Amino acid sequence: MVQVTSRSEDGSIKYCRIHDLLRDLALQKAKEDNFLIVYSHPDDQHNLCMARRVAVHNSDCDKLVMSQNLRTLLCFRTNCMPNCSKQKLLKVVNLDLDYGTKIELGMIEGLTQLRYLNLGSEVVSHENRSLGEVIGNMKFLQTVSSINGDDLKVLPWHKELRHVTGFCVELPSSAKITNLQTLNWVRSDESWETELPHVPNLRTLDLIHKSSSWGVAGAFLSTLNHLISLDLTSHSCLPFNGKLDMRDFPFYLNLQSLELYSESKEWIEMPIDMPPHLTHLRIWKLKFRQDIMPALEKLQYLKELRLYSVDTNEKMCCSAKGFCQLEVLTIRENFYLKDWEIEEGAMPILKELEIVMTPHLRVPQGLRHLTNLQQFLWDVLFLRDLSDDDRAAKANEIRNLCKHVPLVSI
Repeated sequence: MVQVTSRSEDGSIKYCRIHDLLRDLALQKAKEDNFLIVYSHPDDQHNLCMARRVAVHNSDCDKLVMSQNLRTLLCFRTNCMPNCSKQKLLKVVNLDLDYGTKIELGMIEGLTQLRYLNLGSEVVSHENRSLGEVIGNMKFLQTVSSINGDDLKVLPWHKELRHVTGFCVELPSSAKITNLQTLNWVRSDESWETELPHVPNLRTLDLIHKSSSWGVAGAFLSTLNHLISLDLTSHSCLPFNGKLDMRDFPFYLNLQSLELYSESKEWIEMPIDMPPHLTHLRIWKLKFRQDIMPALEKLQYLKELRLYSVDTNEKMCCSAKGFCQLEVLTIRENFYLKDWEIEEGAMPILKELEIVMTPHLRVPQGLRHLTNLQQFLWDVLFLRDLSDDDRAAKANEIRNLCKHVPLVSI
């Protein structure tokens, strides 16, 4: 009746799906106990007057009449901004409006009791006041998220803040937030050269670094003892090849998730100091001089590996007993790869394999060794250099090698 569809880096459940019967039962019970009202039709209006929690789906909600005791308001794909300015006791607000629908800042300005605020649409200022100024009055706010990075550029860093998600968020050097655990899409700042922000309990960090020097960013990373998830985005080269040694960071043995993105054209060596307890690794647009699999297959706890636009040499090899815990592997947009050797015993519990836009890759004969594979996707339509007959022959070869796989998409 309930199935887990996605887990976080620490193994906790992130998303799940439920059977329709269980969903209907949950909604009926929530309605009977006045725990939650789902508004998706004007006929539901009479139920809202006493509700403390309201979820609005795909509806015109500008005329909603809600209780002043409302605690939770969740809007999904609504075509207008609900008027919740009088609901002073609101603690949770999620505004995920239709594309093009804007959030009026005046509607949320007086919600000083908020703990959670998600702004899934563009924010319109009110009386020349910015979102940062409005959030400044929300002294109890713990989680704030906005799809528009400009909204959170100037953010009052309350001591209660725990989770902040925006784009190009500015973290001043004077910030001292001991409760902060999640900081997504923050830019390294020049002011850090004189004083580093104090966020000792940070566990999840997305860092955007534009400078070619990693001195300040490295110093900041060295202050994070409890980090378990790190995304590094660099417009220059990432801090490999001797620029930084990840073994010097205090979170080196704790890190479970790592994402690397670089727009540099420089070809680099595969770093030998990858955190040993990684379970999730995603690499974007890096250029490696050699096959990276021999280094990565030594990560004994790695469960998910995704390689996007990663350039390597022409041959890749996964040896026996390598990737002993790997369950998901994605290879996208590798225009150099031609041969992939999969030895018997490699990736013994791999469940999902995706190969997309790798036009020169020959069909690996070792696919037959992946006996636990459940899903396999190979995009052969991208093979423009082949005739229709050759593409069909390649598809048949893949099917013959993957007869043991329940779901094969070609």
